[in-house]
This record gives sequence, structure tokens and C-alpha cells, in this order.
Amino acid sequence: MAKTYQRIWIDTYKIHSYESDLTTRASSAALLQFMQESAWNHAEHLELGYSHLFEKNLAWVLARLSLHTSSLPTWHSTIKLETFPSGLDKLFAYRDFRILDSAGNPLAVGTTTWLVIDIERRRPQRTESYFHVRDWGDYAHAFPGFAPKVDSVSQPDSISRRTVRFSHLDVNGHVNNVKYLEFVLDAFPLDFLTNNMLVTLDMNFINEALYDDTVAIHTQHIQDYYLHSLFRDNGKTELCRLKTRWRKTCED
Repeated sequence: MAKTYQRIWIDTYKIHSYESDLTTRASSAALLQFMQESAWNHAEHLELGYSHLFEKNLAWVLARLSLHTSSLPTWHSTIKLETFPSGLDKLFAYRDFRILDSAGNPLAVGTTTWLVIDIERRRPQRTESYFHVRDWGDYAHAFPGFAPKVDSVSQPDSISRRTVRFSHLDVNGHVNNVKYLEFVLDAFPLDFLTNNMLVTLDMNFINEALYDDTVAIHTQHIQDYYLHSLFRDNGKTELCRLKTRWRKTCED
């Protein structure tokens, strides 16, 4: 008998103290962690998860991510996260997210762009070769469009550096995508972070950072947003690009 797959995956998360910052709001990095966890949970349910692909010498790779946040949950509160596949093309699989508070009010929406690679050859695989769930008709969407391309920093206003340590690595042995955001957040002054909330985030993942790499975080302020380019400290290998927009918390 054919398995019936759940099209929309729902997880509930309680905001713990270690997922909050000194403003008592959940950090944007925590929201990305929840999104990643639910994506993996749903992929396992669809028999497309880490354990299923690893048997075929394949692995998921996150290429792009966008998150639009209207309000951040606070310490002790509970959120509901809904996620579902939102599209396919020849190489990329798309997944959307909707984050709600306990009363069902929207807090954030997000989207991600993924590809599957052959672990040994590091070559992307066509979606038709592994994505077996193809009878859902039209895809639903929570996010307006797909995650965009982010420009690289051209003239940095500041440069900071981080050395990759064990706690930054994920199960694939390279820096977890959430850590890049944390590196960028730590490059801002404390006063800025306590008086502003990250409302729009776009991320492009380009290369992998490994243990003991030194990562240089280049930041450039352009009009009402910031660009961030993260390089391996040889200055040649770009690892990740981010675009961030912020709102003063006094406007909430």
C-alpha cells in the first residue's frame, strides 16, 4: 500500500531562555534553527531526509534563504511553524515557511532554495532523480516569490573576523548556515542590536567554511539596508552573502 504523505508539516516550539537575547525576544538565528529543524522533520517524513539520501551518497545543500519578520516571539511563548514544498525545477527544490504565535497571528514568513549533490563528486542532481513526491498539483506559497540573489559587498565600512570552532560545525562537517547569521549579528554594535529588530533577511550560500578557517565578515551600509559578504580570510573565497534590513524597536 502506497504511503500517504503529509503535505504541510507543523511543529510547535517553546521559546527557551537560550533562544532569546537580552531583549527577551527570540533571536532571528533561533527562527532559522526552527525552520531548519522542521524542514528536516518533513523531509524525513517524505522519505527525502538526511538518512534516506545518505544511503544513496547524496546530501541536501541550502543555496538561498529569505525571512520576513513582522514580530518576534518572546521568552516563554509558544510558536507554531508550518512548512511545505513550494516548487521544483530541474535542479532546485523550494520550501516555504509560516511562523505563527499561539493565537494564530502571523509572526514571520520565509522561503528556502535547496539542491541535492553527490557527496563525492560535489555535483548537483536533477530533482527528477530523487524527488519522488510529484502528484500534489499546484504548490502552495507562504512567501512572495523565491529567495533573491544578494549582491556582494563592494566597499566595506567594517571588517571583523571569526575563527571556525567545533561548535560552529553541523553534521556535514562544515559551518552550519545559521552560524553565518550569528557571525554577522555579532559584527554589529550592542547598542544597535538592542534598539533595532531584523525584519528582512536574504542569504546566499556560496562555499563551505571548515574547522579552523578564519572568516572575514565585510559589512557595507547602503541607504536603508546592509550588505554582508563573508570570505575565507585569504580574501579570495567568498562563503556567504547576506542582505539585512532593520526596524527600530521604538516603532513597534
